[in-house]
Amino acid sequence: SEGEIYLAFVHDIFGHWTISKGRVEESEDVQAGAIREIKEEMNLEKVPWHENAYYIDDNSKKKDCFVFDPVSLVPCLVLKPEKNDRILDMCAAPGTKTFIICFLTNNKPRIIANDIDRIRIRRLASNVNKFGLNCEIKNVSGRKIEGSFNKILLDAPCSGEGMVNKKEKLFRHWSEKRVKIFSSKQKKLIKHAFEMLEEGGILVYSTCTFEPEENECVIDFLLQKNKNAELEEIKLDIKHVCGL
Repeated sequence: SEGEIYLAFVHDIFGHWTISKGRVEESEDVQAGAIREIKEEMNLEKVPWHENAYYIDDNSKKKDCFVFDPVSLVPCLVLKPEKNDRILDMCAAPGTKTFIICFLTNNKPRIIANDIDRIRIRRLASNVNKFGLNCEIKNVSGRKIEGSFNKILLDAPCSGEGMVNKKEKLFRHWSEKRVKIFSSKQKKLIKHAFEMLEEGGILVYSTCTFEPEENECVIDFLLQKNKNAELEEIKLDIKHVCGL
């Protein structure tokens, strides 16, 4: 069926696991042939800085695919998730980074995927169920969630300046006051995230905005408030401007 071929295709791209739950039963030769056909049909182009990532043509069929911006891979790769980790995706909806973390870890770790937004949490739950992601969903404020984790991803809500190429309406809503409001929320979130982080654990903070008040200033706030917090160097084979 189309589902079986697609699942084999997913396995080939990420090189780890399928979400088939045993439905892919064709021989390896048949699967390989189906994968080649789908690659040609979807006109895939390799992402140069990650061996298992591909760009997809805008005209390709995306009905049963989870398509996302390749930059979403970056914080997940920096987190370095492993199968025995206890991971919190603190602001997870709609689930893109939860999805990626599951692939990078063969869907093995204990993941809590949380989001405060009741509408966005529905999309998160839909994606978790559709793709068989091994995680627990919570719908609480990131500042009130409880637990102890050795790895935490805080992809914080922000002013979204990096999304203006996709959502022009962001220009209409932007203001200095809005930036300050987000910065205040982000500082509270990162403070609580660090409180839940186990000693020696990794906390990755990311946004999709350019504002120093929402990026470097938030990190500086954490470092000043917590002398046991250390800033790690990020090493990824990717060309980028300052901010990574």
